[in-house]
Amino acid sequence: MEKKVSKLWIAKAAAAFLAALIVVEFMDRSFLAVSIIEAVLYFLTLFTGYKYGVATGAVMGAACGLVQTVRMESLAPLGIFCVIGALAGIFNGLGKAGSSIGFAAAAVGIGAVYAPEFLSGQAPEMVTGILLFFILPKGLTRVEQVKKTAVHKEEFMCSYEEWSAWKLKEISESFTGLARSFAFCCQGESENADVDWKGRFMESREAVVAQFHELGNILEEAAGQITDVTDVTGQMENMMKHALKEHRIRPEKMLVLEHGDSRQEAYITMRSENGRCVTSKDLAETLSSETHRRWRPAADSRAVIGRESRTVKFEEDTEFLMLHGIARAVKNEENLSGDTFAFTNLPMGRVLLCLSDGMGSGQAAFAESETVIDLAEQLLEAGFSAEAAVKLINSVLLLRGEEQKPTTLDLCMVDLYSGACELVKLGAAATFIKRGKSVEILQTEALPIGMFREVTPIALENNLTDGDMIIMMTDGILEAFAEVDKEGVLREMIAEYDGMNTKELANHILKKAIEQTKIPRDDMTVLVAGIWKR
Repeated sequence: MEKKVSKLWIAKAAAAFLAALIVVEFMDRSFLAVSIIEAVLYFLTLFTGYKYGVATGAVMGAACGLVQTVRMESLAPLGIFCVIGALAGIFNGLGKAGSSIGFAAAAVGIGAVYAPEFLSGQAPEMVTGILLFFILPKGLTRVEQVKKTAVHKEEFMCSYEEWSAWKLKEISESFTGLARSFAFCCQGESENADVDWKGRFMESREAVVAQFHELGNILEEAAGQITDVTDVTGQMENMMKHALKEHRIRPEKMLVLEHGDSRQEAYITMRSENGRCVTSKDLAETLSSETHRRWRPAADSRAVIGRESRTVKFEEDTEFLMLHGIARAVKNEENLSGDTFAFTNLPMGRVLLCLSDGMGSGQAAFAESETVIDLAEQLLEAGFSAEAAVKLINSVLLLRGEEQKPTTLDLCMVDLYSGACELVKLGAAATFIKRGKSVEILQTEALPIGMFREVTPIALENNLTDGDMIIMMTDGILEAFAEVDKEGVLREMIAEYDGMNTKELANHILKKAIEQTKIPRDDMTVLVAGIWKR
């Protein structure tokens, strides 16, 4: 009877094999025209991605890329191998030929844009690796079918290898969702608009090249997150088990990771011993008391633990919490506001405040501002920097088959661990930061997005402390005041407010603006967020 070989065993065996190859590589083997280790690295990445799918291919690609990184003293191979390993899995439904073509095309395409120096001289090794893959017996390259089950992201995670695969899969899913959004944004093109579309695309080619570079940066950052993590399960296991025992919870598997900034996250597979239910929040409080770290269950983790084994992700709580309030008014005789806003929790303890004002009012303005906000949320969640996200949104707006419709974009990202605040403003009204009776005005002269091929966002940085409040608004609020120094009038009004209620302050500003014009002559939106120490 045949024994099944686990993917984990294969990964460990491959890692040992790669380690041996590193030793061999540093020996003098100049008599060969093709580098054995490079050919084997390409082969392992292609074979693993084809046979075991996207996630495992990406992990093997990361491992092979790490070997090349050590050899070449460059991070470029790490990102490239990671991507081509995933693509080998994506195209495995097309057979060995289709998977190989996708694999090679991705390596050449990404390498040519992102790291041409890496690709020079790599063709013989890549071809050799593909040939090794093709001569393998059919039984060895049969694609393994993975049974799909609807479970939480962290379900059954119990090893560093599985955590690494999950991180890479999370990035893959983000880009898949982003692709759907772009497809939706570019709908509505007429059949006879091919020439115009191609012209607009060529005009935006610099933005497209920049996006490839940003993709490489994201993959490098992801690789950095993986390599910058330490498994500290052995140090924390006894304390956590003791804390869980108080609730009659039996831990079956445990993984505790520590990031470079000393923040930890824990994945615990467990069940209750007596069949009763215990909330993840109660467990987090007990873990906090036992380990002297503030823990909380992750937002998308299991809320309750019962008799069935379940995995819960716990993460260290942030230093600050943020609450927000919104106040809005629609332009007179309109049914729909052209302003759109978002308050979104981003990975790594960050919060996004976003406000956009579409040109004009009504349905058309709303559609434009909603598109901008949706893309901003998805890009920043996928790991893009604020600058790259703005440039990509601008290129998407220019590629649409409609007349230009400039749209303002007001971004504010706050790190709830440190209080660091980053603002990017394009055509947006001033932002105010209130610290007691002191009010700071932040503004730039940047034009709205969707007007010109090139856009240069300027980031404004600030540090928030306990009790600070951020006030963002559309120009409908400012334009309601007749004074020349509109920002100065609003600064005085905000400074006089003594309360700490974000919703109340937003309503107060909106009320004062409407009093100036009697009826709203433009869409008005005020977004207020306050930050407090826990």
